[in-house]
Amino acid sequence: MSAVVELGPAQGCVAYDAPAGERIASYELVGPSEGPVVLVHGGISSDAHVCASAADPRPGWWDALVGDGCAIDTREVRVLSLDWVPDAASLDEQVAATAAV
Repeated sequence: MSAVVELGPAQGCVAYDAPAGERIASYELVGPSEGPVVLVHGGISSDAHVCASAADPRPGWWDALVGDGCAIDTREVRVLSLDWVPDAASLDEQVAATAAV
C-alpha cells in the first residue's frame, strides 16, 4: 500500500511496501499538469531536484538539459523526478518506488 504526502506545490514523498519493509521515496514535478509525463531518474548522488523552477528556483543537477527551452522542455512536458532510494536492497525496490509514485 502506498501513501503520498505532498510537501509543496510540486514536491512530495510516497511511502510504499517493498520486500525489505516500508520505504519512503521523494519526488518532484515540474511543468504543466496537462503535459505528458517524462520520468527523469537520477543516480545515487542526485536527488529529485532535477531543474530550477518557479516553485523551487535552486539550481538542479541537470539544469543544462531540463527546463524551459531545454532538450526536455518543461513548458511542453511535465517532468517527474525521483530520489534514489539509498537503502534499497535491490533494483526491484527502486522499481517499486517508481511504481508507487
